Amino acid sequence: MRLLATLLCLLALPAQAQTIFDRMTGDWALPFTEGMTCAENPHSLTFSADRRRAFFRWTGPMINYRGEVDQAGDYTVLNHDDGGITMALEGETRVTEAGDPVVWILRPANGVDGYCWGRTDWPGGRCVALHVRCRGATPIS
Repeated sequence: MRLLATLLCLLALPAQAQTIFDRMTGDWALPFTEGMTCAENPHSLTFSADRRRAFFRWTGPMINYRGEVDQAGDYTVLNHDDGGITMALEGETRVTEAGDPVVWILRPANGVDGYCWGRTDWPGGRCVALHVRCRGATPIS
């Protein structure tokens, strides 16, 4: 009887809400970019236990913003809320019009299980490069 009472109490507890980090962790791809789809070259997004670092890892080579072959990107998390995760790419060479290093905002996409990128120097609603969640097992190491 005690076991049943304990189980009923546990079931009555509210489910813990997912954090923005929980929602953004997973396997992703660019659905409309040849060579970067879920079937061709998805990437994983994970976070350190303290939520201060973000790690992007592709299954195969990709060309980064510098035009170099790459398979990884690491970011320092600066801030977060339900609307996104603000972070700085390690080794970022792009700068804002004011000459400051670009700071990125990873935002959950509206109406689809995905994310897009904004910047702190862009208007609030601007979000580019829609990525979608890959379903099923993807071979990300």
